[in-house]
Amino acid sequence: MADTDLGRLGLMICWDVSYPALFRAYAGQVQMLVISSCPPAMERMEIRFSNGEHLSLADTSWLARTVCDRGHAIMNEDLRTQSAWLSVPLVSAMQHGDFVSGVPRPALSLALAVLLNPRLWPLVRRAAGATISAPHNEHTLIADAAGRVVAWPGAGDGFALAEVEIPEAPPRPAASQPRMRMHPLSYLATNVLNWLSRPEYDRRVKYSP
Repeated sequence: MADTDLGRLGLMICWDVSYPALFRAYAGQVQMLVISSCPPAMERMEIRFSNGEHLSLADTSWLARTVCDRGHAIMNEDLRTQSAWLSVPLVSAMQHGDFVSGVPRPALSLALAVLLNPRLWPLVRRAAGATISAPHNEHTLIADAAGRVVAWPGAGDGFALAEVEIPEAPPRPAASQPRMRMHPLSYLATNVLNWLSRPEYDRRVKYSP
């Protein structure tokens, strides 16, 4: 949280918004939510191999397909539903452009990704040099305390500008917290991805296309 001239702001970064407990922690504590994110569009993510083959992430397993199908809502509809539950306005800023990265620990990553899909097991032998790519989600928006979008810059570079009413004091939710549409196993998948990626971060690996 940050105490500012505008009031007390609840701050989150990217995937924080998928955790209902964080919104509960802000209930009755903040007057506005401010989110900064740069998530790739999971539903459009592709794995590309050095021999030119490519595969949609959603086609690797039913779990990946579930994450891809619901990830879009987490960054938009579900986020606005949670801010409306808190009865506070929302400012959510996202990056525009394309995400491209080498696959961290490619053989292990691919093996885990296709573990439940034997048809794709041969791809593990071609994992060296694989990359993942997707456009970034473009859900930059400003929403009022009811969760209604009042400004959205559209696709491409741009900005959103709007007036919203900030409550004089942190409001308390008047109803039960709405459920989010993320599959519980998605959180396990996220933890595994973090475990796979950490050595790359520790070594300060930089991918150069």
